[in-house]
Amino acid sequence: MKYSELLSKYIEESGLSLGEIAIRLSNKNIKIDRSYISKLKNGNKPPASEDISRALAEVTGGKSQELLMASYIEKAPEEVQPALQEFNKFRILFSIIRKLTELLEFYWNYGFVQKNILEVILSLADDVKDELNIYILTEHLENDPEYAADIIAQLKHSFFPFSESLVFGNFEIKFSDYVDEYGNGKRKKSNKIVYDVEEPVIVEFATDQVIREAEEEYGVNLRDDPEVMSAVREIVRSFARMKKK
Repeated sequence: MKYSELLSKYIEESGLSLGEIAIRLSNKNIKIDRSYISKLKNGNKPPASEDISRALAEVTGGKSQELLMASYIEKAPEEVQPALQEFNKFRILFSIIRKLTELLEFYWNYGFVQKNILEVILSLADDVKDELNIYILTEHLENDPEYAADIIAQLKHSFFPFSESLVFGNFEIKFSDYVDEYGNGKRKKSNKIVYDVEEPVIVEFATDQVIREAEEEYGVNLRDDPEVMSAVREIVRSFARMKKK
């Protein structure tokens, strides 16, 4: 999806007028008027700077990474654009496959679906649809978590038929963990006990997930701060109690 199309989508979904967006941007010390925003979303201006693009995504509730990537691709020399488009395609596919594996691993170990991972998968499925024009059926995941393995198998068959694994940064996904020798998604009927969500192992697992995602998002080390770990652990425990009521 082009920069202008993506920005237009974010603006429409936000329900904000261009004037309201301009005011919210000014609160972030971004001084642009509604006319400039209109030209950006209609494709009459080249993509905005990184700071403006990130702020536009934030105030409209969009995804800054996606908007910035669209900007980089459009601003790049023509001979570089195909390579950037392929990289973006791989990045999006890797992201959703990684989250599908996280959903599976959690389900196989603990016997239930982790809601926040499911929500991320649904959001990433929208990215796949918007950027690659591919529709991924996600409706069955909540009631049939192992359907995630079927989705991984389908994506492998379509995009990585000869690959045994995917590597992005320091993270590797081995297809053999989730796809059988016939190309079908693996199903491991869980015989684990469904733990009470307040059990220490579940609280620790959820705390680790929250900390890891925050560290990846902001590039900081939080695990060495006992006060941060304790605070996050208590929030997770309180949320678990609230969900039980």
